[in-house]
Amino acid sequence: MLAVTTSTVMKKIYLIFAWLILCLLSINLVAQDTLNYNQVDFSIHTQKSLTPDRLRVSFYSEITLKNITKIKQGINKAMQQALLVLKKYPSIKAQTKQYRINPVYEKGRKTNKWTGKQTLEVVIDDLSQAANIIQDLQAVLIIANSNFFLSPALYDNTKKQLLEQALSKFKQQSIALVMQLEAKDYKMVRLNIGGNGHTPIAFNRQYASHSSIQLNKSRVPPPALSAGQTQVKVNINATIELLY
Repeated sequence: MLAVTTSTVMKKIYLIFAWLILCLLSINLVAQDTLNYNQVDFSIHTQKSLTPDRLRVSFYSEITLKNITKIKQGINKAMQQALLVLKKYPSIKAQTKQYRINPVYEKGRKTNKWTGKQTLEVVIDDLSQAANIIQDLQAVLIIANSNFFLSPALYDNTKKQLLEQALSKFKQQSIALVMQLEAKDYKMVRLNIGGNGHTPIAFNRQYASHSSIQLNKSRVPPPALSAGQTQVKVNINATIELLY
């Protein structure tokens, strides 16, 4: 008799527990329906075209010879002369990179020659001096590649201005929806802010490498430079709830 009574009580407990779960699920569904009621999704986009204000140029010295010591001497001399040139332009940021000497292979077989190479990267803030700087450095080095880009200050200031414009448009759009749909007010449910980085604009100019340690002393004409335009964008994806 006791066993039957216990079994009956447990069944009732299970039924009550199941009923509670169903009640909770129902409450959750009602809450979700209420949360999504009268919600409107929309997007705001702002952008601005800018002329890049900085130029990054990579130069290199490359020498192929049988004598490794002469290769080192030639590369070192070229880099020293390049750094001496840059002393005329104190605002220039320069960094030497990637000094390496590798054996030369022909048809898969190692020869008795070696190739040495070192890179010099410069960042030019004053674009009015870019042509002269490049022309001076081309006397001793070779251009590998280059690109125009926005300085962090210009990019950050522009992004801040665009964000302010986008948020202002968000408020205007929200108020317009309230008025057009005859609501009393609105409540912000979701606001995602995104945008883009700026893509560097590249130009490439490359010349034949040095075949000996003799440095190029001639005045090579500088490449034609044009910074072009780059886009900075801010996007807002929003969800508001209209209150009636």
